[in-house]
Amino acid sequence: MKPFPDHRKTCAVLLLLLIGFAFYAIIAAQGHARAVMGKESEAVLILDPGHGGADGGAVSEEGLCESGINLDIALHLRELCRLFGIRTLMTREREELDYPPEADTIAKMKRWDTRERVRMINTCSHAILLSIHQNFYPSPQPRGPQLFYSDSLKAKTIAESMQNYMTENLCPGNRRLAVTIPSGVYVLEHAECPAILCECGFLSNREEAAALADESYRKKISVILLGAYLSAAEEQL
Repeated sequence: MKPFPDHRKTCAVLLLLLIGFAFYAIIAAQGHARAVMGKESEAVLILDPGHGGADGGAVSEEGLCESGINLDIALHLRELCRLFGIRTLMTREREELDYPPEADTIAKMKRWDTRERVRMINTCSHAILLSIHQNFYPSPQPRGPQLFYSDSLKAKTIAESMQNYMTENLCPGNRRLAVTIPSGVYVLEHAECPAILCECGFLSNREEAAALADESYRKKISVILLGAYLSAAEEQL
């Protein structure tokens, strides 16, 4: 039998190494998730894809709406959480929302939606809320993720840890810090559990908006969000 050419040998070795590393990473992450999250039957990560329905959120120069990006990232993140044994609850699972008849204006639709999300969140015990959004700024220069937290020491600690992790793994050199959520963000202000909001990127930055339009980049964000969440949870032990 003829030996593989050198490049085929190299590719075969690299493939075996990658498979081995992936297998080890999955097993280690599953065990790590169980260790840091405590009782799986109790801990719940509530995923809140911002906007949706009549509220598309921010829009890029190319017409990319925030609400669909938020939902896609949240759905990918939910699947990863299932793999790692983390219980989740989604505040929405699709772009369309079923409004009641009395919500007959855009303002009333938004008001009904935010109150319905809070109702859902506050009926869940042992929860942590992660609200997923995209940023927008009048200037096209800003880019990178930023974390916000509700008035809770636990939320602050988690958000600061997640900010460090996301900066390192998604946008090195980003100087943004996790800060208290501005007033007027109804869902985070009325959530009874520790609540964090992640602005994953800037739709006002053309380069970042183009990346957010790519599903592979959105999957990357979901993986990094999970790693950030597990890293933050570990610090709570």
